[in-house]
Amino acid sequence: MCTSDDDAGELQPGQSLTGTVTDTAYRGRGYDHVVELPDGTPLTGVFDKQPHPRGTPVRVTLDPDGCFAYPAAPPQADAAASFPLNRPFVEIS
Repeated sequence: MCTSDDDAGELQPGQSLTGTVTDTAYRGRGYDHVVELPDGTPLTGVFDKQPHPRGTPVRVTLDPDGCFAYPAAPPQADAAASFPLNRPFVEIS
C-alpha cells in the first residue's frame, strides 16, 4: 500500500486499486487497514508496516495468492427444493 503521492513503480492498469483509509489497527508486526474503494466496497486486512491515518488516499496492490473473493450474493436456489416444508412427508415406523 502506498499513498497517492508515493511512486509505486511501473504499475499497469488493473494491477492496483485506489481508495481511502477508513480505519487502522496495530497488529504487532505492523498495521491492518480498512480501505474503502470509490464504489464503497471495503477492503479489510490491508497490511503495511507503516500506519496510514483515516482519510488518507492510498493505492493498494493485490497479491492474488493472499486474496479471498466471495460472490456479492449467494446463487439463487429453487425455493421449493430448499424449503423443507415443501417436501413430501415421510413417516418412520
